[in-house]
Amino acid sequence: MFLIFHIVAQAILLIVILFKVKFDKLQFSISAAKDIYSLSLLYMLSWFLSTFLYNVDLYILAYMSNAYDVGVYST
Repeated sequence: MFLIFHIVAQAILLIVILFKVKFDKLQFSISAAKDIYSLSLLYMLSWFLSTFLYNVDLYILAYMSNAYDVGVYST
């Protein structure tokens, strides 16, 4: 389920970038690269936080118990 949401989020990101950044020709442009990187920084932060929140329970359990309990819980 997580993989499906991740693929959908990447597709939405691609659509947003295609509409926000104006591509005149298929060649490298410093201004287009800056636009893409400025948009992608927010999405990278969002991805990092969602991945952390998805796994935070395993980190808490690993801190409070042993590796066997974490392995049983994560499967």
